Amino acid sequence: MSDFPSTTELAARVSQGEISARDVTERALSAIDARDGQLNAVAIRLDKLARQCADRVDRAVARGEDPGPLAGVPFTIKECYHLSGTRHTLGREQLATRGNPESARTSPIIERLISAGAVPVAKTNLSQLMLLYETENPLYGRTNHPLRSDRSPGGSGGGDAAALVAGYGCFAIGTDMGGSIRQPAHSVGVTGFLPTSGRLETRGIERIMPGMTPVALQPGVMGRCTDDIEAVMQVLSEDKKDGCFSPAWCPSTRSLGELKVGYWESDDYFPVCPTVRRAVRESVSRLRDLGVDVVEMSPPDHREVLHLYCAIFGSDGGQRIGEQLRGEQVDWRVKPLLRLSKLPRSVRNLIARVYEWFGDQRLAGILKHSYRCSASTLWQLTEAIADFRQEFFARMQSLGLDAVVTPPHATVAFRHGGSNHMLPAAAYSMLANVLGAPAGVVPVTEVREDEESMTMGGSSQDGPKRPVARESVRSRTDRAALDNLRGAAGLPCGVQVMATPWRDAVALQLMDVLQSSRCECRAAAELANAPL
Repeated sequence: MSDFPSTTELAARVSQGEISARDVTERALSAIDARDGQLNAVAIRLDKLARQCADRVDRAVARGEDPGPLAGVPFTIKECYHLSGTRHTLGREQLATRGNPESARTSPIIERLISAGAVPVAKTNLSQLMLLYETENPLYGRTNHPLRSDRSPGGSGGGDAAALVAGYGCFAIGTDMGGSIRQPAHSVGVTGFLPTSGRLETRGIERIMPGMTPVALQPGVMGRCTDDIEAVMQVLSEDKKDGCFSPAWCPSTRSLGELKVGYWESDDYFPVCPTVRRAVRESVSRLRDLGVDVVEMSPPDHREVLHLYCAIFGSDGGQRIGEQLRGEQVDWRVKPLLRLSKLPRSVRNLIARVYEWFGDQRLAGILKHSYRCSASTLWQLTEAIADFRQEFFARMQSLGLDAVVTPPHATVAFRHGGSNHMLPAAAYSMLANVLGAPAGVVPVTEVREDEESMTMGGSSQDGPKRPVARESVRSRTDRAALDNLRGAAGLPCGVQVMATPWRDAVALQLMDVLQSSRCECRAAAELANAPL
């Protein structure tokens, strides 16, 4: 797909008859044939549906009709979306064989994309119940990073991210509840976007917590560049049928010189690795060169972000997750989460003290704040999230900020199994979910060889020349972060741009000028251009 600089250009060429939708589709399916044996990004192939949709587009072109704004553009779909004739298991093996009938309906989001001429070629892999920042489950197996087989493309939407880099499609439809689009995009070097909470409807998406509204799962998009995201968002934001109001989608009309942007490089809770810090710094420098008014600001309390998130997510004591995994083979990384969620609060606090003794204050804090609670406590948590939002956006307003540039995650792509002790590192991406704000990630650089080590401790300055020795670090999360950097040279790294609610177009405008190229990062482009 890298022959086409953007989704819009590909759709225009198909509409004008320069290339057939069927030819584009066959190329995408050939890429799956050639590369998915190594990647395992695809959960369910959609060859028959893809050819039917492509032929429909070509017939419309032949008749001189408008085939739609996404004519002939191949895309992938996260497995959790309902699509008629396919399953939506969330990686549950027993459910797939005994109790998960093929869907009789299709998500309105997918219907809208197909009506616009887009061609679905596959449903992609995800982590079990979409719980992990890696992509593996007992049903579909493990998805590999497209550039490093020993690394994960992230999660829970790592299948979409790997598929994009491998050339299976021009964009991907996923979901994001704590970074599930943005962390994989950062990990593999593509663009990922979480719209304002409530902008896109959620009907037709299999969810583990369908009634959890304070921090709710949202649909979103991955693309090779911001042009892809813009084209898809324009289609998805039209003619909502779920009765919910959201402002019309329109591109930003403000010049860069009229925008004011805040930023922070790291925080004291979970200091970012050197490459992420440099990515933010270089992005800030680029914005200043383009005339944007950029000011440094103190970061929000990411500890509070994570604790609010975990408190809401664990407020039922893991009952919902336990019900959905009953009788299932459980992923080895999910098992400890399930066991801990069932423990009485007193036992959890005791284990937290043990974590603290061994220097794991972050994991101890998560344990203390995620427990079964009463309705009254849940209401208090809901109010606390509302207060956090109000305070954060009031601070942005007082500074006159239109958006902020931040780290997308504390580190780069995990080794397989490496996310197990690294939940606190995701607080940077969870912030947008807690705020309900639009946020996107764009690739801007790659890890250098001299960045394969780091210092722990949260200083706003670069670390000393001598790297921290692993054996001198007590915290399990800090050791995992250090281990993750070894051998990371060449891996992609992105930055996150977050705007205030309903100003999605401003976030995309800034993302557009920050992305390292019009399409994938250099390393990803090499794979996409490789012969099939």
